Amino acid sequence: DFFEEVCSLTNSNKIATAHNANDNAETVLMNIFRGSGLSGVCGIKPVRKNIIRPLISISKAEILSLLDGFDIPYVTDSTNLSSDYTRNYVRNEILPLISRLSDDPESAITRLTIGLRADLDYINVQAEFFINNECSDKISTSKLRGLHPSVRSRVLSMLIQRYTDKIPEEKHISALHELLLRDNFTYSLP
Repeated sequence: DFFEEVCSLTNSNKIATAHNANDNAETVLMNIFRGSGLSGVCGIKPVRKNIIRPLISISKAEILSLLDGFDIPYVTDSTNLSSDYTRNYVRNEILPLISRLSDDPESAITRLTIGLRADLDYINVQAEFFINNECSDKISTSKLRGLHPSVRSRVLSMLIQRYTDKIPEEKHISALHELLLRDNFTYSLP
């Protein structure tokens, strides 16, 4: 809210954050451990509305090396050193263990999220096409059943969000999938 206010006061239209590849890797791992779906495993979006993250593909080590090379001072939040918080635990305990398996897990996770974002974008385009062309006041359950499960999940999620302004949990989408497989299931949109 503060940055949005600064934008309006300064006639700015973008907020740039310093999120980097390490932040993204931590987020992806936390989302995996929470049981997130594809959206969560895609990590931190490089652009979300007016928020841009120009450093999202650059590792913290690269950033700190450049800062040191140019004698630019920086501050490290002292709470980052404690593993009491989930993100810090992932940063301080889990990622170093993963580094035993991969020389550069942050880069590997960055490559993964770039590919997954492209896949999710395609699935979203297919879901939006279906919604725009097949959904009016009623939806054909046979046409829904005919969709690839990934596209069907996104259609259901988008429709729930459209009509309730809530992001459904995976358990709700799974329950709808089960209902759709019943022969006598019909539903009218509000």
